[in-house]
Amino acid sequence: MLQQLRIQNFKSHEDSIIKFSNLTVLCGANGVGKSSVIQSLLVLRESFLDKSNSSLNYLNLKTDAINIGCANDALYQFCNEEIISFSIISDIQTYNFAFKVDIARDSTKTLIEKVESGHHFDITRIYEESLFSTKCQFISAARLGPLESYPKNDAVVDIHNQISVKEGKAEYFIHYLNRKRNVDVLDGLCHSKDLSKDLFTQTTAWEKEISENVNVIVQDIGNL
Repeated sequence: MLQQLRIQNFKSHEDSIIKFSNLTVLCGANGVGKSSVIQSLLVLRESFLDKSNSSLNYLNLKTDAINIGCANDALYQFCNEEIISFSIISDIQTYNFAFKVDIARDSTKTLIEKVESGHHFDITRIYEESLFSTKCQFISAARLGPLESYPKNDAVVDIHNQISVKEGKAEYFIHYLNRKRNVDVLDGLCHSKDLSKDLFTQTTAWEKEISENVNVIVQDIGNL
């Protein structure tokens, strides 16, 4: 579990420290950096998931899951040095990442190269971290609404264990729910009623908290 994140010279953050608990809620006015906290974690995750970049030699600002823009968009406007850095403390280890931006030369680039010897972490243990594994899920506020049908992707659901690849829109949630319907939910997340612990039953139970008469039925029509 992540315990603390430090962000330096990234978007609206000159130097910010955020402490995490089991549930962390970010509150504040527009433009104060709430989304940038999530984006800082996502941009590291997405850059790492590029198999040619497992050592995080560069920061990828433009992926399917997140689009920061270019280097000029990512760098804090009033920075004293053109280095974006992130420090993460988890229950596994401490990670330090640093990336050099040359605005005069690279302002429109969507890749930012690491500072030489600027990274400090045990790469042999990074795969144990939820942020950098299939255990992490990103769900944005801009989720897909009710549709007549939802897409399928076996690789996304079965191999990568994800419900979304496009900006956290949860486009594969129905496929995930149907495929993983018999997986037990953690006790602490189960509905208070005496029900089966499987994902499908628990999802339906929590939906009924919103609309009492709702019922969830998933039908696979055989198309993608």
